[in-house]
Amino acid sequence: MGDEALAKESSMFNANFFARPRPWLSLWVVLSLALLSSTISTGYGGEPPRVAKTSVGPDLVAQVEQELARLKAQAEKEPGPDWPRPSTRVAYLLLAGLAADGSPLSSLTEAEQLFFGVEKHGGGRGILLEVTPDVRVALVDRWIQDKSGTFLERGADLFVREGGNWIRKGSGTAIGKE
Repeated sequence: MGDEALAKESSMFNANFFARPRPWLSLWVVLSLALLSSTISTGYGGEPPRVAKTSVGPDLVAQVEQELARLKAQAEKEPGPDWPRPSTRVAYLLLAGLAADGSPLSSLTEAEQLFFGVEKHGGGRGILLEVTPDVRVALVDRWIQDKSGTFLERGADLFVREGGNWIRKGSGTAIGKE
């Protein structure tokens, strides 16, 4: 077989290129997918991904509280039919970022679950995260179904312990898909 005939036969623009079985190609695809899935699940180098926590002090919590109050006031003034308001979405993102520095609390009594709003019911699920011993963030996802369809409502609430009592200091809401 000449060089021209070989080039013509092996060209991927040839109709027979995809019709012919190529075991090396399927092996390459399987190995690539296996490597990709192991890299995604464990991070590069075979180690589990690290979650870096930052220190959250009382001054930072006070700033978050002030920003949540400002965002709440701004949301009340924002025009338009959008729900949730853009400021409320920003508040959710702020609290979700704060929650990323927390550790999940798994052993909650039923009364605590009800108080913090993380009880499991219907299409909702929630998690309570301890950012500091006196600061907790509740993240709650609820499936909502209405005339426009089904969507996920994501809520975040900030709780701060003052004088031995937990006080809700702010909240945020976002909508989306899982």
